[in-house]
Amino acid sequence: MIKFSVLLLVSLVYLQGCVAVQTFPTVARSGDTVALAVGSPDGMTKVNTTAQFVHADGLIPPIDLPIRAIVRLRPDNTSNVALFDSNINSLTGNSRHSAWLSIVVVDLPLGIPPGNGVINITTSASYFGPGANDIPIAIEILEGTGSANPFNYDFLGNNKPGDLSSLEPKRQIVIKSPAHVVASEYYGAAEIKVYAPIRKVSDPSLLVGDGVIRVVMDDNTIHNVDSQTHMNWLREGDYFTVNFISPIGFRHHQVRFSIVLRANNKNQFITSPSPSVVSAIFYDENGNVVTNSATPIAMDYSIFTDYISAP
Repeated sequence: MIKFSVLLLVSLVYLQGCVAVQTFPTVARSGDTVALAVGSPDGMTKVNTTAQFVHADGLIPPIDLPIRAIVRLRPDNTSNVALFDSNINSLTGNSRHSAWLSIVVVDLPLGIPPGNGVINITTSASYFGPGANDIPIAIEILEGTGSANPFNYDFLGNNKPGDLSSLEPKRQIVIKSPAHVVASEYYGAAEIKVYAPIRKVSDPSLLVGDGVIRVVMDDNTIHNVDSQTHMNWLREGDYFTVNFISPIGFRHHQVRFSIVLRANNKNQFITSPSPSVVSAIFYDENGNVVTNSATPIAMDYSIFTDYISAP
């Protein structure tokens, strides 16, 4: 649903491992919709991110821009970028997440004076390398008044407006791998146990059924395909046991996953006490437990909870 020309930016941004410095389109009227390619931040949400337009002449106060959606674009899983690009291989290894390009979609407010300027993105999301906080994004505001793009699409002969929110991350917690970077350390299997209570809003003593829960392995295509890494999970009450296995070995940063809750107001994550990693056990190719200084333990992991308030 994002305009096609934005997709053309994806491979360039991935290959360079940086942030785009122009909007799409590069010129717009007040009221129009623009898309900002902001690199590959980890944990960027509408709650922790803001956008401002700053006019080049410096005479007009900065104008706050409402963020309509923040969505991720990924390369085709069978493309060269996804499977064989050494730059992306290095980038995903160091950032400890899969190769995505985040797009901030903004509806420009009415009444922005015409002229050249920049959009400044401010976010507490983390980057490996330069991020959107460091690079103003150029745009020219034209005379006249535009309108927000409805992103219409055809569904079985019915023309409907697109819902960008359906492309955003849903209510979830993200279990992030630690920052160890040890090139020589590979594992045959891992077992991560997480405390993450999910209860009924109407009665917090009642567990939510497994049918509305998904456990999703991060789509770290290059590494997981190359190492043939697979994941399965088991839930027992408030505890999730998530297993990873590979016949040829994987790196610890591939052990990243999300526990996702179906969007509704009937179910919720319990945040007090907060979710936590209870144990992290890694095995070598012979099934022996690995205990060395390079191997992560439970306390090395972090859980990102900013998506808990998502719809």
